[in-house]
Amino acid sequence: MKLILFLSSLIFSLNLQAKTCTYEFDEDNSVVEGTGFKFTEKTGVKAKFAQFDLNKMEKKASAKELLDGLKVTVNLMSIDSGNALRDKNMRETLFANLIGDSQAIVEVTKVKAKEIETLLHLNDKKLPINFSYTMKKGIIEAKGSFDAINFAMNDAIVSLKKRCKSLHTGSDGKSVTWSDFDLSVKAAIKKVCK
Repeated sequence: MKLILFLSSLIFSLNLQAKTCTYEFDEDNSVVEGTGFKFTEKTGVKAKFAQFDLNKMEKKASAKELLDGLKVTVNLMSIDSGNALRDKNMRETLFANLIGDSQAIVEVTKVKAKEIETLLHLNDKKLPINFSYTMKKGIIEAKGSFDAINFAMNDAIVSLKKRCKSLHTGSDGKSVTWSDFDLSVKAAIKKVCK
């Protein structure tokens, strides 16, 4: 009888110690970047976005499940390229007149082995964009690209070209501003056990 009581007590104690773990995004250690291009040779210029949301409040049973239904909402006016004049030019020519509060939303629709299918919501348009991705050491890193012309941003690109004509003039004497952009999301994941 004492043995049964002891075993019951031990099992009860072990059950109390068992922890349930969930996974969520760690926005403080995540980064959303965009890259625009200038010059004939297509030189990239990177910028981070200080304000974004990665479905922060959601908790999932596994890290990979965090991708299912993920929406990344980016405040484009929070651009930070490390150059105040460049940021001002981007805000005033590309982002200030966008429909939808100067936001871009990347909505995950399907997760495959090495690719994420998404819809990019930008300037009242919604178009499919595919991202390649890796998941390792608590980081999901996804990379994709889009052409702003497909999002009815022709006038904004022309305005940027005019304003940055001298800044985008390369060694060949030509001023070139490209309309395509790269997007990169490095989403840190934290494991929370209770």
